[in-house]
Amino acid sequence: MQNLQTIEDRKKNVALAAGIDLEKVHRVRLDINKMLEAGLLVDVDLHGFSCLRAGVSWEELGINIEDDRRSRMSTGTKYLAPVKYVKKLTSLEVRFRQCLDRYSSDVMIFRPWRWLPFSAYDEWVADWKTLIKELEILKAEIVANYDNIQDENRRYFEQVARRAWKAYQLPYEGKAAGGRAFEDYQAFEDHIIDSALAKTPRIEFIKEGIYPDYKTGYAITPPEVFALYAEEEKVQAEASAADANARLAWDAEREKDLALTEKQIFMKAKAAAVSQAELEHARAQLASMTSPLQEVLLQFRTKIYESVVGAAKSIQSNGHLRGKTAEMLAGMKGLYETLASVTEDTDLETALASLQNALDKAPADGKNKYDIGAVESALTSLTSLTQSAADDLARAAVQTTRASVLELD
Repeated sequence: MQNLQTIEDRKKNVALAAGIDLEKVHRVRLDINKMLEAGLLVDVDLHGFSCLRAGVSWEELGINIEDDRRSRMSTGTKYLAPVKYVKKLTSLEVRFRQCLDRYSSDVMIFRPWRWLPFSAYDEWVADWKTLIKELEILKAEIVANYDNIQDENRRYFEQVARRAWKAYQLPYEGKAAGGRAFEDYQAFEDHIIDSALAKTPRIEFIKEGIYPDYKTGYAITPPEVFALYAEEEKVQAEASAADANARLAWDAEREKDLALTEKQIFMKAKAAAVSQAELEHARAQLASMTSPLQEVLLQFRTKIYESVVGAAKSIQSNGHLRGKTAEMLAGMKGLYETLASVTEDTDLETALASLQNALDKAPADGKNKYDIGAVESALTSLTSLTQSAADDLARAAVQTTRASVLELD
């Protein structure tokens, strides 16, 4: 455990290394016990979702090796299947990440892991499984149409080759964009088509190589770290004991050299006492540090703020509360109960309850479905409550350098 002086020294070292002012270096206190009790860490891994995309060659663009455009242009991306399949796969890639983002929080000290409260775990897994079913349906569709996709690729890249060849606007000299020699145009066309088909993923890869995965983890406290070290030391001690008879004479001689003198024993005890005193002093100092739980609260309030502002604009534009907007507003209280109960944000809970009451209130004229005045009043209160959190989060996002000193509780 670091003592107080070491923590302050580390702060100075971080500021010096980062080239920033000392006051811009933040110390972050991790309320590790509460975080462990309330949630777990998740990191998403997506495999093979980019398999239908590949880099375009200069030859396919018809840009010669001596062409000046190459000095300030990049080749870009080509699709190895009809656009509809690429878009669906790309959409699923984004939605798998958004699925976790919807229920979790990005806590700075845990990155790239995201913190997911236990209360939201079941809903997240249910959404995750729904997306997996969509992915399996898409993969089955691609496999069923694989031969047609390859035929379409041949026709498409045949056109690419023809246009590229014409783009050179030079008599054929046996070389194309990459400086590679070809016997004739047919050899060039075969090269373009074969290159594209070779990069197209095979059926086996589509079946097995495109899949989402995620890792779950948890943080451990310093006492648990010490326990792990103790267990390792115990194992090592037992291994040494098993060989004790063979090494008895050597151990006896070594013990003489390693025997502690009375002065060494006294200094060790004194060091332990000083360390404990400094630890207590450090804990008092760390009580003033910011907490990752506050980061979660800011993120959630920002989500509420963005939704409320969007709803208010919709009402102003349409003159009434539209169905999808009303559903979104009605779901915010449930989302709070799922995600933010760990933060005990009673002010936000009260404001969301007021919004729900406004949505349930029957309008006086009996014509409209909602009492717009009551809803707008509730939205105004929520905007006022959450705007500062949104501003704080925005300021943190544009900050170019942010360093941290971490003390585990």
